[in-house]
Amino acid sequence: MVTEHDLVTMSQILLAAETNVEAIPRLTERYAFDIEQAYRVQAFLIDEKIKKGMRLAGYKMGLTSPQKMKQMQVSSPVFGVLTAETLLEDGASLKKKKLIHPRVELEVAFVLGDSITPEDDLTPEALAKKIAYTTVALEIIDSRYQDFRFTLPDVIADNTSAAYYVLGSHFARLDDMKASLLHFGAQLWINGTLQAVGTPANVLGHPLTALASLVRQLHQYRGETLKPGQIVLTGGITEAFAVEAGDVIEGVIDHLGSVRIKVSE
Repeated sequence: MVTEHDLVTMSQILLAAETNVEAIPRLTERYAFDIEQAYRVQAFLIDEKIKKGMRLAGYKMGLTSPQKMKQMQVSSPVFGVLTAETLLEDGASLKKKKLIHPRVELEVAFVLGDSITPEDDLTPEALAKKIAYTTVALEIIDSRYQDFRFTLPDVIADNTSAAYYVLGSHFARLDDMKASLLHFGAQLWINGTLQAVGTPANVLGHPLTALASLVRQLHQYRGETLKPGQIVLTGGITEAFAVEAGDVIEGVIDHLGSVRIKVSE
């Protein structure tokens, strides 16, 4: 049985692994903890980052594809926290030496225009009215665990492998779109080579469904609600691809524009 001290210790181990850019064995090899306790580890981890001056910017969803959910044997996605300091400008360069074994995902991002609580209408139609802007995003994930292998409690504790993220420069309003977001084509390119295609429907059937899940889970595990101005990354449209120094990565989604990042040594 893990203690409160164990949960804090786990968060410190993860923070040290991230700071030192050093992969560690899975925490579940040493501690037996469940999903609820994993979210507490995550909360301790984020609290420590905030104490060091980082600022909460929003949230990210993970395990939003049927394949990933089946692989991890779960029936719902997971969430992590985004900080303002890990947001990169479109076209920016990211140093690979800051990361252990980075991968990139193409996603739909929402910028909220209103608060959202579990008591609100969480249907896609109602949630669309709560969103100020929608754009394309790239998320750079980086597990702190050796070989990028983990159990569900491990990845939750590790803030769902959050590292960096980039938002596109074109911000659209859902209400202004003539076509359904579900049918927008999405492409992920690395060094001019098309790596994967998909649609936002790959994210739980609809990115707004991922948003609804975040609202419920954030209240369940944190007792918190979403606020205006917060960013939500809804989950990978395609599988994640490993990135190397020298890579130029571009994500494109119909009607939402493109986003690019360069990876240096």
